[in-house]
Amino acid sequence: MGESVAGVGTTMVVKELKTCFDLGVLTPAALSTNNIFLSHAHTDHCGEIFNYLAVRALERRNLATIFAPPAMARELSQILNQWQTFAASAFDYRIIQCYPKAPVPLKNQTTVTALELAHEPATVGYLVEETVQKLRPVHDSLPAYEIALRKKRGDGDLFYEQVRPLFAYVPDTLPEGLDALPEAAWQARVLAVEATFLDDRKPLDKVRQGRHLVLDDILERLPRFTGEHLLLFHFSKIYTPEEIVAIVDKRVPPEWRHRVKLFL
Repeated sequence: MGESVAGVGTTMVVKELKTCFDLGVLTPAALSTNNIFLSHAHTDHCGEIFNYLAVRALERRNLATIFAPPAMARELSQILNQWQTFAASAFDYRIIQCYPKAPVPLKNQTTVTALELAHEPATVGYLVEETVQKLRPVHDSLPAYEIALRKKRGDGDLFYEQVRPLFAYVPDTLPEGLDALPEAAWQARVLAVEATFLDDRKPLDKVRQGRHLVLDDILERLPRFTGEHLLLFHFSKIYTPEEIVAIVDKRVPPEWRHRVKLFL
């Protein structure tokens, strides 16, 4: 849920995970979410953080947790402290620094790990994974009551842990950022990738100056994706929604089109 237009505002809420990725647009779903993961300091990705905290304070909502890359987290903390003084307001929040390759516990055996991307200012994506217990294959023939009995006795040989990638969020980046993604991101049930430019309407050198992707960058890497849905978002405002659908329908290989979704 949410909205995303490159340069205007991006907010993506995953209701099942009760998390919000970036906050460039203040939506009702984002306002109801306690966990905000910010990718970088461009205002179309974080500019609504002040309104978010102010409205939550007005409505007496619970503590909000803001996750951000280290450099941004430190600066944001100072700015928010100054803003509260300037506005004679008090916000209920905490800021947690997210370092690449350092999983942050979320809930119910779920973690979120920052993914270093190629963009300026310093930018991260995020990978959400869950750890589940799976019955060891050697015990597949056991009846349910025997499994329950052994589990109650604390049989440590009954299960093993499996880490499953659920969702990966990849905002503004160059192709190098895609290439550096861990395999778990490509295996995620849903992989959300920025697709700012879809054709040659903007010269490629200008696209790269803005440190963004074109659709070709994603199409070239489709074989790496083994998850269920590849979600494209962050389209440039030079395209209408109708144009986006038409271009993607034309350019994405037919065998992939049912797995490629559009966040319009």
